[in-house]
Amino acid sequence: MANRKDDIMKFCCEISANKKIQAAFKNSAKGAAVAGGTAFVGGLLGGPAGIAVGGAVGGMLGAWMTSGQFKPLPEILMEMNPTQQDQLYSDVMAIVGTLKWTDVPQLIAQVNGNASLHEQVLGAILNFTKNQLKAEVRLISQLKLKVTSEERGSVLTHNNTMNRQIDDVMALCCKISESRQIKAAVQNSAIGAGAAGGGAFVGGLLGGPPGIFIGGALGGALGWWMTNDKFHPLHQIIMEMPPQQKRKLYSEVMAVLGSLNWVDAAQLVFLVMGNSSLQMRLLTTLITFATKELGAKVEYV
Repeated sequence: MANRKDDIMKFCCEISANKKIQAAFKNSAKGAAVAGGTAFVGGLLGGPAGIAVGGAVGGMLGAWMTSGQFKPLPEILMEMNPTQQDQLYSDVMAIVGTLKWTDVPQLIAQVNGNASLHEQVLGAILNFTKNQLKAEVRLISQLKLKVTSEERGSVLTHNNTMNRQIDDVMALCCKISESRQIKAAVQNSAIGAGAAGGGAFVGGLLGGPPGIFIGGALGGALGWWMTNDKFHPLHQIIMEMPPQQKRKLYSEVMAVLGSLNWVDAAQLVFLVMGNSSLQMRLLTTLITFATKELGAKVEYV
């Protein structure tokens, strides 16, 4: 029981950290309980002097937890008293109780691999924080980033911004492809030719005539690899596509993302992976692109 409870607490902290959840407390009873509990533990460990030290430390912790300031939820969860930890343990076990695991990483992998289960656990943590801890909750990664013209310094050109966004979207597509273990067998010789030509072009830019030769050889090998009718991970194929195909995929993905705002690839991946409906629409877009644009056969889990 104790080991499983520790696993669940670490598991909840991991999910909270990944989602960047913060909470603000205004419940004075909780602060008092923390102060009293810390004084009690101090007394057990250090006698009267321990009570004084424990009370002082507990008082500061209690004030910190009830100041109304947002703090990372993982820190708060690990500071909860045993009764509250037992309650959270019960709430989460009602969802993951049928799973078998030997350590925390295995438990995390099983839940993160199941979007529905992940959403249920996240909901349980948020409900517990709001209802049991009486806390206000926010996911800071979903807050809009406010940047003034003074903070930006030099303004990025349209092309630089577009290139960054394309890179972010490619990273998202690769993440979805990896999580779904999508594989594709490309049979379109134009893809191979594009890879060979692209390799030669980049080689020429970097190394002159010898670079063209080396780049063409490497590109040819890559083109063969991409078109030899064997299944390969789709995320690898995506990252090796020529620029025009990346722009095509970018346009189709942006048609799904719409007005979604993000500041970097990590936040974009977080926003999409946390929305099962949006994730499924993008999965369909990826498979359609691979099938129609790349002329590939696709298989996935």
